Amino acid sequence: MRIKFLAIGSRDDIYPYAALGQGLMAVGHQISFITTANFRNFIQEQGLDFYAIPGDAENLVKESGADAPALIWAFRNIAKGLITNAKQIILILSETDIILN
Repeated sequence: MRIKFLAIGSRDDIYPYAALGQGLMAVGHQISFITTANFRNFIQEQGLDFYAIPGDAENLVKESGADAPALIWAFRNIAKGLITNAKQIILILSETDIILN
Protein backbone atom coordinates (compact mmCIF):
# COMPACT_ATOMS: atom_id res chain seq x y z
CA MET A 1 0.00 0.00 0.00
CA ARG A 2 1.00 3.61 -0.57
CA ILE A 3 0.73 5.31 2.80
CA LYS A 4 1.23 9.05 3.36
CA PHE A 5 1.70 10.71 6.73
CA LEU A 6 0.47 14.29 6.74
CA ALA A 7 1.99 15.53 9.97
CA ILE A 8 2.55 19.03 11.26
CA GLY A 9 4.06 19.49 14.69
CA SER A 10 7.09 19.07 16.88
CA ARG A 11 9.47 16.13 17.27
CA ASP A 12 7.02 14.62 19.75
CA ASP A 13 4.50 14.45 16.92
CA ILE A 14 6.78 13.41 14.06
CA TYR A 15 9.13 10.84 15.62
CA PRO A 16 6.41 8.30 16.61
CA TYR A 17 4.93 8.54 13.11
CA ALA A 18 8.39 7.93 11.64
CA ALA A 19 8.78 4.80 13.79
CA LEU A 20 5.38 3.59 12.63
CA GLY A 21 6.37 4.39 9.04
CA GLN A 22 9.54 2.32 9.36
CA GLY A 23 7.55 -0.63 10.68
CA LEU A 24 5.06 -0.38 7.84
CA MET A 25 7.88 -0.07 5.31
CA ALA A 26 9.52 -3.18 6.79
CA VAL A 27 6.44 -5.21 5.87
CA GLY A 28 6.36 -3.91 2.31
CA HIS A 29 4.40 -0.66 2.28
CA GLN A 30 5.54 2.48 0.45
CA ILE A 31 5.77 5.28 3.04
CA SER A 32 5.95 9.03 2.47
CA PHE A 33 5.81 12.01 4.79
CA ILE A 34 4.37 15.43 4.11
CA THR A 35 5.62 17.66 6.90
CA THR A 36 7.53 20.86 7.55
CA ALA A 37 10.92 21.32 5.95
CA ASN A 38 12.85 21.18 9.23
CA PHE A 39 12.21 17.41 9.41
CA ARG A 40 13.62 16.63 5.94
CA ASN A 41 16.93 15.15 7.16
CA PHE A 42 15.36 13.12 9.95
CA ILE A 43 12.67 11.60 7.71
CA GLN A 44 15.10 10.82 4.90
CA GLU A 45 17.59 9.27 7.37
CA GLN A 46 14.81 6.83 8.29
CA GLY A 47 14.66 5.78 4.64
CA LEU A 48 11.24 7.38 4.13
CA ASP A 49 10.13 9.60 1.24
CA PHE A 50 9.72 13.26 2.13
CA TYR A 51 7.65 16.14 0.76
CA ALA A 52 8.11 19.55 2.36
CA ILE A 53 5.56 22.00 3.65
CA PRO A 54 7.23 25.40 4.10
CA GLY A 55 7.75 26.39 7.71
CA ASP A 56 9.04 25.08 11.01
CA ALA A 57 6.21 24.07 13.36
CA GLU A 58 8.63 22.98 16.07
CA ASN A 59 10.25 26.41 16.21
CA LEU A 60 6.84 28.10 16.26
CA VAL A 61 5.89 26.06 19.32
CA LYS A 62 9.16 26.94 21.07
CA GLU A 63 8.78 30.65 20.32
CA SER A 64 5.13 30.82 21.40
CA GLY A 65 5.55 28.79 24.57
CA ALA A 66 2.36 28.51 26.61
CA ASP A 67 0.74 31.48 24.88
CA ALA A 68 -2.03 29.67 22.96
CA PRO A 69 -3.26 32.73 21.00
CA ALA A 70 0.31 33.48 19.89
CA LEU A 71 0.77 29.86 18.81
CA ILE A 72 -2.44 29.89 16.79
CA TRP A 73 -1.41 33.17 15.17
CA ALA A 74 2.08 31.81 14.39
CA PHE A 75 0.66 28.77 12.61
CA ARG A 76 -0.82 31.04 9.95
CA ASN A 77 2.54 30.88 8.13
CA ILE A 78 2.31 27.11 7.88
CA ALA A 79 -1.31 27.41 6.74
CA LYS A 80 -0.14 29.82 4.03
CA GLY A 81 2.44 27.23 2.93
CA LEU A 82 -0.27 24.58 2.70
CA ILE A 83 -2.42 26.88 0.58
CA THR A 84 0.50 27.89 -1.64
CA ASN A 85 1.40 24.25 -2.26
CA ALA A 86 -2.16 22.88 -2.34
CA LYS A 87 -1.99 21.61 -5.93
CA GLN A 88 1.24 19.71 -5.29
CA ILE A 89 -0.05 18.29 -2.00
CA ILE A 90 -3.32 17.18 -3.62
CA LEU A 91 -1.37 15.48 -6.41
CA ILE A 92 0.84 13.67 -3.88
CA LEU A 93 -2.15 12.61 -1.80
CA SER A 94 -4.10 11.46 -4.85
CA GLU A 95 -1.45 8.79 -5.42
CA THR A 96 -2.20 7.25 -2.02
CA ASP A 97 -4.11 4.36 -0.52
CA ILE A 98 -4.11 5.59 3.10
CA ILE A 99 -3.50 9.05 4.60
CA LEU A 100 -2.56 9.20 8.28
CA ASN A 101 -2.70 12.45 10.19
